[in-house]
Amino acid sequence: MGVEGLGRAAGLAAAIAIVWALGGSAVANGAPHWSKPVTFGPTGREFVGPQVAVTPGGEALVVWEGARPRSIRVSSRRPGRGWREPFALAPSGGGEPQIAASRQKAVVVWADTIDARHDWPASVVLAATRLPGRGWSKPKNISAEKRRYFEPEGEAPQVAISRQEETIVMWTAGSTTPFIRSATQPLGGSWTSPVGIPYSIEGEVPQVVVTPTGEAVALWHADYNEESGLEVASRPRGEKWSGAKRLANPGSFPDPRLAITSKGEAVASWQLQEQDAQLQVATKKPGLPWRSKRFAPVEGEEFGRPQVVTEPGGMAAVAWLRSRLSAREEREEDVVVSNHSPAGDWTEPASLFGDELQLPRGVRPQLAVTNRGEWIAVWATEGFAPGRSRIQASSRRQGQPWSAPVDLSSSPAARPGGSTNLRLVVTPNGEAVAVWRCYNGTGWVIRAATRAASPARR
Repeated sequence: MGVEGLGRAAGLAAAIAIVWALGGSAVANGAPHWSKPVTFGPTGREFVGPQVAVTPGGEALVVWEGARPRSIRVSSRRPGRGWREPFALAPSGGGEPQIAASRQKAVVVWADTIDARHDWPASVVLAATRLPGRGWSKPKNISAEKRRYFEPEGEAPQVAISRQEETIVMWTAGSTTPFIRSATQPLGGSWTSPVGIPYSIEGEVPQVVVTPTGEAVALWHADYNEESGLEVASRPRGEKWSGAKRLANPGSFPDPRLAITSKGEAVASWQLQEQDAQLQVATKKPGLPWRSKRFAPVEGEEFGRPQVVTEPGGMAAVAWLRSRLSAREEREEDVVVSNHSPAGDWTEPASLFGDELQLPRGVRPQLAVTNRGEWIAVWATEGFAPGRSRIQASSRRQGQPWSAPVDLSSSPAARPGGSTNLRLVVTPNGEAVAVWRCYNGTGWVIRAATRAASPARR
């Protein structure tokens, strides 16, 4: 081999060494790179963080409460393109916006205080809609009821859109005694008058999902006669809401999570606060009652922070943090997961990351699974001055180990700090979108990073 050939070989060896030094497992696994974060903003530390939704065509939409001036803002990104300039939907006084998107429409809902009739201020639910070829509509008060002398209260709205393009919004209504109300909107049509969910007294903070056939399923927390409970209701397409039914008595602050699989099975998970930190999951197939299961920790273990993850083929998983004492009497944490198939029971909980990936203590990763079965984890490490806060990510393709963590963003830590409110979604074509809030050294901003779909395995 001549001098020139030796030079090429040495250069190749050096390049390989650099690749492995920079995280060779990620490259070896064929994991695509995350984009440089795009900054939206500004926002405020005291504001609620961003929410994100994706359409069946892969468009991602992000909504948040911005500052200077304070308003509800939205941006969107089509597959493979850049983010659009943020658009201000309306002024805001503490809206906590939520967003849902379908093939033909996108809807943003939030709560705000208005000067209602008879000079009586009221919290109401507002909605803005985007239809094909049109911009965002002016906000509409969808919780208003003309027959009422005083404007009814409306807080904590949630929104979902069916495959039939019907929008369903639910919120906490009432003032002294809360209950659950709902309004719907067909594609291109008007909002219906609000209706109450029968027997939903003391219901608060509802969540709603929709099956492929258009059946809506709702879950909320209720405190009735000093008894804390989770309650559910459903509404087949074109019909009325069923009365509320008690699903569980989890104790205070169960922090429930609700999702829908591609086969139309509703999956819920929550923590049983007053029963040795047990976790409970429940599933509901269309037209059938709920079925529940408990996961109890062994002696020395503690469970917490569950989340529901949907997978291809109608599969679902529930992941949560498990804390236990090591042989050296030190508290260790890991993430465990139990899987559920449409025709089977829940699997025994097993470590999600194993020895391949060690997350910082106290971190709650956001998880998602692509249509090819690739798991993606994104997490935030909250820094304290003079340290830094970081957003990191890892992924695992089927049959391969977790990739080495990569930094999506690094920013100065705020004093006092605030929450990142990290969100992660995957699009139908396999792209991943992470959105979060952070302190950039002078103020709070919203940032987003994207990752292209992993190539198909050969």
